[in-house]
Amino acid sequence: MSLSLLLANFGSLSALALALWSTAVAIGAIQRRSTSAVLPALLVGGSVLLLLAACVGSGGSWHVPLYLADARFDFVSDPLARWFVGIIALIGIPVAVFAPGYLAHHTLKLSTGHVWAGLALLFASMVGVVLAANAIAFSSPGRSWRSRRSRSSRATTSNDPSAARR
Repeated sequence: MSLSLLLANFGSLSALALALWSTAVAIGAIQRRSTSAVLPALLVGGSVLLLLAACVGSGGSWHVPLYLADARFDFVSDPLARWFVGIIALIGIPVAVFAPGYLAHHTLKLSTGHVWAGLALLFASMVGVVLAANAIAFSSPGRSWRSRRSRSSRATTSNDPSAARR
């Protein structure tokens, strides 16, 4: 795979960003009182990769090979999702750059490694919410809200009184 194809693929760039953030979570969980610049650098690097993915990446869909019963976890990257991912990444960069200054006077009272791990989890969860293609908890497979809405509107506009009971 060529470098230009890799950089144009939204999925690979966002996977690299997720890998950087996962590394920050692991390091932050292990080094509770970390004051090194590694954790902010990992968060900034992941945010920059995600901003690059949002700006030059192409759309697509992919699924994680994890299933909840028979429903899989799907992700979609359309133009609106890339717009919101870009906003998350754009806000994430200054947050990760300026947070060490805010955390400097809390090093004795606060586990700063856990703060960085939580921030990386926050970034990853926001991106996961934006890219989620299906809501396993809110709909059952095969029945969408559109099909339920169209059935109910047909039942209320019908002249047949028995249609409203279905």
